[in-house]
Amino acid sequence: MAGGADLHLHTTASDGTLSPAEMVALSREQGLAAVAITDHDTAAGLPEALAAGERLGIQVIPGVELSCPVGDGHAEVHLLGYLCRFDDGPLADLLTRLRRGRLDRAAASVERLRARGYAIDLDRVLALGGESVGRAHIAQALVEAGYAQSVKEAFDRFLVPGRPGYVPGPGSPSPRRSRRSGRPAASRSSPTRGWSGTTSG
Repeated sequence: MAGGADLHLHTTASDGTLSPAEMVALSREQGLAAVAITDHDTAAGLPEALAAGERLGIQVIPGVELSCPVGDGHAEVHLLGYLCRFDDGPLADLLTRLRRGRLDRAAASVERLRARGYAIDLDRVLALGGESVGRAHIAQALVEAGYAQSVKEAFDRFLVPGRPGYVPGPGSPSPRRSRRSGRPAASRSSPTRGWSGTTSG
């Protein structure tokens, strides 16, 4: 819709397919007046997106999507935060911790798969994942290595609970942390699922 807004966009900083600048440019071409960049567990794409927005004349709202496991870890609530302070304070500390957790989880998943004879390379997974590596990038590496025909098949065969590459996520970050960073938080339920273009973890 011309003059509208999209408040939930991912870029190559997490599991998107367009760079932050490309995403902003495409949004402008489609007639949007504002977009929010809400990559999974990282603010790494925001400086590039904000600069592109200033250059192209489209409002870019800085955001983030926090992956919050609930219950036994088989489901998640994805917490969207907007207009927060990402450079310092509690949210910056949380993003650093989440990024390290993602790296550790990816390494453990790759190790489990390699122990079962699936020769995928952690460096390749990290290259695919950028600042916010997750199961989607392990799935892409499995497809590249010929162990699955699609990312969805890779998830179903290797990366969901009970499968050889699954590693449970950490405990859930509290919405209070996002509110302490000074701006609103919104949540959406998202059970663990196959590939939809925005699968996290």
